[in-house]
Amino acid sequence: MMGSGFSGLWTLFRAELRGPFAPLSLAVVIAIALGGVAVLAPLLIARLVDGVVAHAITLPLIALIAAGFLTCALADAGLVLLRHRLIVRAQVGLRRRIAPLLFASILRLPLSRLRSDGHAGAIRAFDDLDDVIDMVARTMPDLMTSAILTLSYTLLIVVIDIRLAAVALVTLALALLTSTQLARLTRSGFAGWLVERDRRFSLIVESVTSLLTIKSLSAHRPIHERFTSHQQAEGGSLRVLRERLGAADAVNRAWIAVAPGVVGCVGAWLAMQGQISAG
Repeated sequence: MMGSGFSGLWTLFRAELRGPFAPLSLAVVIAIALGGVAVLAPLLIARLVDGVVAHAITLPLIALIAAGFLTCALADAGLVLLRHRLIVRAQVGLRRRIAPLLFASILRLPLSRLRSDGHAGAIRAFDDLDDVIDMVARTMPDLMTSAILTLSYTLLIVVIDIRLAAVALVTLALALLTSTQLARLTRSGFAGWLVERDRRFSLIVESVTSLLTIKSLSAHRPIHERFTSHQQAEGGSLRVLRERLGAADAVNRAWIAVAPGVVGCVGAWLAMQGQISAG
């Protein structure tokens, strides 16, 4: 059994990581390499700044650093393209394996499950499958890579200065705590929206398939009133979901700006004390 929620996604993702040449395994490796390439640019800038401050900069050194930037740019572009191709390959493979299983499970559903908006849920399940596949093939490798790179960056800061590492860890912990709480709120909002969405879509499906009956009974008005009610409920739940997503995105973007700023300010203070280099 795969399970549901994040545990189910993790089980599916872990299964796709098996094998050294599995597309998602290679995608994670490439993402880590991209993180390494991203680190090189700040290191080159740090070397350049240190050279300028120490009045030890030379034209050959500038040319070497410029060549380093060009190499990083080309490597980044090539790795991004390769990762995209691997993710597409993984998505196609997941769809090929999961869609028939989903269809077979729908065919085996008891009739009682297909009542009360069950038709809509069954039909929309194939649309939702694309979101699940995208989550497994694209988002979860990025999450795993981000965790690995964050740990690597923290270890790098530990090597530079333990106080900087402490500041970075505290900032990261606060950001993670905030993001986790917002993610829970977003998840509950998403669950509520799915219910209202399926009710609305179920009415659309039933109305289209029963259009002859509706016309013969002149039942346009009550059907329209039901649709308006479902539309308003679905719109309200969608508004709540979008507001929570917007709040989560705003807070996460704020932490992205705040975290480097805090570490940078502490690093600047340590540099002024002569305890670390300016770069």
